[in-house]
Amino acid sequence: MSLFAGCGSKNAEKTEPAQAEQPAKKEETAKKEEPAKKEDKPIVIGISLLTLEHQFFQDMKASMEKIAAESR
Repeated sequence: MSLFAGCGSKNAEKTEPAQAEQPAKKEETAKKEEPAKKEDKPIVIGISLLTLEHQFFQDMKASMEKIAAESR
C-alpha cells in the first residue's frame, strides 16, 4: 500500500533568490579585514546561576571563583 500526499497551488508564483543567496561581488571578497588591536584591558566573564539553594549550583559557583582567582 502506498500513500502520496502533497500541497501546493497551480498558481504559485516563482520567486527570485534572496539577496544573501546571490554570489558576492569580486570587490567584496577581495577586501581584507585588519586584525583587531590587542588591548590591555582585563577580560570579564559573567555568569548567571539558577539558584544557590542546590548543591550543584553552589559547586559551580565555587569552582568558577577558584579558577578565576588562579588565572589572575
